[in-house]
Amino acid sequence: MLVVYWIMHSPQHIGMTFAWCVGLFQDIAEVTVWGAHAMALTILAYICLMSYQRIRNYSVWHQSLWIFVLVGTHQVVVNWVQGIAGYRTPVHLLLLPTIMSALCWPLMSFMLHRIRLRYRLT
Repeated sequence: MLVVYWIMHSPQHIGMTFAWCVGLFQDIAEVTVWGAHAMALTILAYICLMSYQRIRNYSVWHQSLWIFVLVGTHQVVVNWVQGIAGYRTPVHLLLLPTIMSALCWPLMSFMLHRIRLRYRLT
């Protein structure tokens, strides 16, 4: 969700390379298949870069629906890559982070907006 927020609010500074680096760091931190999160976050960043102007103009609750779709896409791509490597993930472990991300988006968006204003970030 951090990658989505920063791409939507600072697309000229944060892009697909940043998302790939964050994803690779997440792969290393979670000790999963290298490249799964990196590829998923890069795809997510591409979608966000192509539609950030539209998504930014929606209400926070409508953005939550977009977050549900984007995080769901991320979960599907990661599960697909891990499935190729022989790992299996139950469906409820794919759906729960997606729902929680959509529900937490309004609070996270508000907090990050306050941080952006306080520290005068772009």
